[in-house]
Amino acid sequence: GKRPKVPADAAKQLKKNGYPDFMEKRNTYPSKKVLGKCYRLSKSYLFEFDMNEINERKIPFDKSMEKDYSEETLKRAMTLYHLYCIDMMRIMDSFGLKQEEEIVLGRPIEWHPLLSSDKEKST
Repeated sequence: GKRPKVPADAAKQLKKNGYPDFMEKRNTYPSKKVLGKCYRLSKSYLFEFDMNEINERKIPFDKSMEKDYSEETLKRAMTLYHLYCIDMMRIMDSFGLKQEEEIVLGRPIEWHPLLSSDKEKST
C-alpha cells in the first residue's frame, strides 16, 4: 500500500513536542487525554512483576558469571539483573511467551492455536 502523507504542520508539531507516551516511541510526552491516562494506569498495574522463584526459573542467572567481586559490584549486578528480568517478563507477557529463549529466537516455541496460520510463515 501507499504510505500516508503527513501534513507539514503536523510533522513540525511532532518534532517539537514528540509523540504521546502510549505510542512508546523515543521522543514522548505524557498524554493528557483519556488514552494516555488509561495507558499509564494499566502499565502500573499490569507490569508489576514479583521476582518469585517461578519467574527466576524462567530467566535463570548464569552461574558462570559468579566471580570474586566486591559487595558493591555484586549488589549493582543483582539490581541490573532484576531490571533485566522485569523487562524480559514484560516482553514475554506482551507476546504470550513462556521462556526467555523465545525472545532470543524471535519466535514462540509453542504457538497459540489462533496463530497457527502464522507458523508456516515464520519457518
